[in-house]
Amino acid sequence: SGTCNAVISGEGMVNVLQGVGLEDIDNEITLSLTPNPAKDIVYLTTNFETDKVNITVTDSKGVKVIYQNIPLHKGKNALSVDTLNEGTYIITIQNENIHINTKLVISK
Repeated sequence: SGTCNAVISGEGMVNVLQGVGLEDIDNEITLSLTPNPAKDIVYLTTNFETDKVNITVTDSKGVKVIYQNIPLHKGKNALSVDTLNEGTYIITIQNENIHINTKLVISK
């Protein structure tokens, strides 16, 4: 596979292991979280889709507070965060082909 560039709005880290299994993404992966800070729902907007990804939200102490295994669609993907307290969290999106970490702020 070729090289992939990653564009994340906000602070984040991306590690693309392979391009295999991802739809055509023109060698650039984009992810944005809106709104950020969030209150009840955050939208993960991407330019790629894949059948299954693990989405993990981890608090500042390293505790997993949300874990979902879902398909990720091109465009907006809603993630409910209404059970989270105010604070800063890390959202990790990963499968066998991709690993993305980015910061999420919850403000009630």
